[in-house]
Amino acid sequence: MSRIFVMTGAVLSLVSGCAATGFPADTDARAASGLPVRFVIQGSQPDVAEDPATRRNPVIDPADGAQLTLLRSDRGRGDYEVTAGRYGARSDELLRIDCASGTAIGFVPR
Repeated sequence: MSRIFVMTGAVLSLVSGCAATGFPADTDARAASGLPVRFVIQGSQPDVAEDPATRRNPVIDPADGAQLTLLRSDRGRGDYEVTAGRYGARSDELLRIDCASGTAIGFVPR
């Protein structure tokens, strides 16, 4: 019986730790400018991870070949590192991209 309580506590600690780091909501995204209609999705390693976004690294801006690196992902959306100023990015922001379509959602807090 005590083993169940220990396991439950461990699981709750892990879950609350993940929730504390957070993944900003799409509704919190700030508009970007000068974006391509779609980014080119480069990576695809289906047997490496379950979340499709983790297999979408890097993405490429087809206009100039610039590569954006994935820093985190959740439910098919990835937050990519962007040089400050590019697309109107601030240094404390990441560009959120829908990994299925390659379309940008906007800037979210780093």
